[in-house]
Amino acid sequence: MFARFKTLLRHVFEALEVVAIFTVLWIYFSPRWSASLHHLLRLSWRNFLLREGSTGTGFISPIIVSLASVVATLLFIGYLHGREAMLKNWWETTAITTLVTVTVLLAVYGPQFVFTSVQTAYESHQILVNKNEALERKLVAYGDASKYHLSRNNPEFGNISDTTIAFAQIANPAFGTEESKRPCRVEITAPKENDDVRRTLDMIAASVGCVSAIQNSVDIDPRMEVFATTGAIYGYVLIHMPKDYNERGFITSLGNIFSVKRTYEVPPSIPRGTIWIQIGPGSVWRRT
Repeated sequence: MFARFKTLLRHVFEALEVVAIFTVLWIYFSPRWSASLHHLLRLSWRNFLLREGSTGTGFISPIIVSLASVVATLLFIGYLHGREAMLKNWWETTAITTLVTVTVLLAVYGPQFVFTSVQTAYESHQILVNKNEALERKLVAYGDASKYHLSRNNPEFGNISDTTIAFAQIANPAFGTEESKRPCRVEITAPKENDDVRRTLDMIAASVGCVSAIQNSVDIDPRMEVFATTGAIYGYVLIHMPKDYNERGFITSLGNIFSVKRTYEVPPSIPRGTIWIQIGPGSVWRRT
């Protein structure tokens, strides 16, 4: 009875092993989880090597040396005792050496890699938890999270305020200055990827009385893409402002939100007295 129970128990464990293998393979090749699992394994491997004080090459090289030693041993046996002796012992020598190498590797490094993988998953989860807690604290600081709520503590409010002030400085310059005699005319262009930024600036400029010379986006007029990108600087908003325009507060205020550069070169196609705000490709937001 006890012998049959041991046999049954062995079959149960074998069935569980098969189920475990198929489950691991299903998770590994699942389109939903494979990318995340590969990322976790890469991080775990990197952290494992750091714990071992080694590199990928430094860790794998001794294993290659061990396997190469098996081949070298067989060749030496063939040279010293002949081909028959080498063929007679090659399977046994190879199997034993490979089994010993794999067993030692799994016994020594297997638990360490599993521990590192669990630790990496925990640390990644903890980073997300900390970020969520920080975000929740910010939301509490903003007070009412209603979309109708206005608060000077909200960074978006400050950005909109600075942008409005920037355009207001050229729309309503100091009375009696040369700039006060000029109408506020701006030309705002952007490549397709930043057309939303262009639309936002255009609306803010119009709200303070500036007239925009460009009304068509790159979606409506494909020729605008060429015009918008010619001479543009990646990651910057380039302000084409005539040299006699001394409205430096406009540049400073926009510089609080965007990465800004100024140029005195204004293409002939731009109407005289117009400020061309050329939004470049990439992220044009201010880099702290």
